[in-house]
Amino acid sequence: MSERNIVVVLPSLEADLLERLRAAAEAHGFGFSFYTEEGEALPALAEAEILLGQSPVLTKNAPRLKWVCTPSAGVNQFTEPAVFASPQVMLTNSSGAYGVTIAEHTIMMLLSLFRRRLDYDGIVARREWKRDLAIRSIRDGRFVLAGTGDIGQEIAIRLRAFGPKSVIGVNRGGKNPQGLF
Repeated sequence: MSERNIVVVLPSLEADLLERLRAAAEAHGFGFSFYTEEGEALPALAEAEILLGQSPVLTKNAPRLKWVCTPSAGVNQFTEPAVFASPQVMLTNSSGAYGVTIAEHTIMMLLSLFRRRLDYDGIVARREWKRDLAIRSIRDGRFVLAGTGDIGQEIAIRLRAFGPKSVIGVNRGGKNPQGLF
């Protein structure tokens, strides 16, 4: 192993991304190792300077660690000081990486529920002809989003395209980011 090492512990990683990470690490003088399970990675953590992973078990076993990159937006699992073997660890997350995808999924599910897609699928499967299912529209509706971070803002942008009467965002801080709510 190199003097400086990056350890990646993720359940899966596409081959092309894995190779790009390996090439970038090596181009900057780092050793690189990839594991799909925590237990496999434990021996490599003793020499890890950078960790891409999301488990406090890993950080507790990495005394030379300087940087933890977590692929999740939330970092609650890392908020206790005892989760780091080294007090000098910088923690970064992936906040902002999922807003568009989750917002689009939310709109898809909202439309499925409002337009009663599952009910219509059942009608079609039974080969019935029914035209009297009550449906709802986003247009002129009132919506409250619990959370005004990246995901909430991305949902608000997409909801507004459907012409709702109102979109209200609530959060712990009481802020109204970018006037979206």
